[in-house]
Amino acid sequence: MVYDEERGQYCYAQVVEGRFASTGTSVLKPVPQGLRRHLKESGTIRNEKFQRRYNKIRPRETTGSSHRFRTLGPANGLLEGRRVSQGQVRGLTIIVDFPDMPTQIAVADVDALLNGDNYRQNGNHCSVKEYFRIVSNGKLEYTNTVIGPIHLSRNRNFYKDTLLVEEALTIAVNQGLDLSQFDSRNEGIVDAVNFMYAGESVYEGDLWPHNFSTDLRFGNIGTHFYMLTGLGRHRVDLNIGTFCHESGHLLCRFPDLYDYGQRDGDFEKSAGIGKYCLMGSGNHLNQGRTPSPVCGFLRELAGWVDQEILLNQTAAF
Repeated sequence: MVYDEERGQYCYAQVVEGRFASTGTSVLKPVPQGLRRHLKESGTIRNEKFQRRYNKIRPRETTGSSHRFRTLGPANGLLEGRRVSQGQVRGLTIIVDFPDMPTQIAVADVDALLNGDNYRQNGNHCSVKEYFRIVSNGKLEYTNTVIGPIHLSRNRNFYKDTLLVEEALTIAVNQGLDLSQFDSRNEGIVDAVNFMYAGESVYEGDLWPHNFSTDLRFGNIGTHFYMLTGLGRHRVDLNIGTFCHESGHLLCRFPDLYDYGQRDGDFEKSAGIGKYCLMGSGNHLNQGRTPSPVCGFLRELAGWVDQEILLNQTAAF
């Protein structure tokens, strides 16, 4: 289905010149005769849409002319930008909802998901804090202060084209939130601010789960990287997978280890490292409740590896 602007309603979709278009028939009515199920836009159109979103929510990386530099990237394989991948990092997580979609999930449940010890609720393997403590060999202690829900002024669809970050954070500050407590380095920058919005994640526009940067100032402190994702409808929907994946971008500047096709121009998705890393598709394991560890390559780049085994040395057994 697609949203038909002229009719102001969702209608069944058809494909015209490779792109979704409205049939003009409301989804509240029977399916138009002859309309096929599971239609897809062309690879070219899907790539164009992905590239526009990717350019919007990822900082542009400066690449050199050599193949080696292009492979490793400007930050030795990590995304560019400020990293807080070691030490005690205290993030801010803001729950937001909308007039047409209030949240039914309590702050205490989200706090347990992010900060709990021996957390096993809803089948999760551990909390977000425990996950990063484990994969970093104890080098990263990432906790979050959870507040909300912050009630936004417009219905959820409005925020597909209008990023909710500034409105939500301004409301929180006006309610007395002190942002300086989230600046572990005393640099006047909030280390990590996360927004979890009511309902399932929406993979459209500015509601697409993502990490990016925003420059907002509140007195002597400002923001930099933030993360945004869906909260779910009910407590049983809470899982650590996507939060950990996006936090990998935000805290450690880990790149995605998969390919939507835009890199090679072949329009084909590549699984990359697949389920064997949090930054591949490993965040989806067990419906996001038991994400894969961060792979050894990224752990090495983050400074989390204590022991090196040199395979070319002989050993006596």
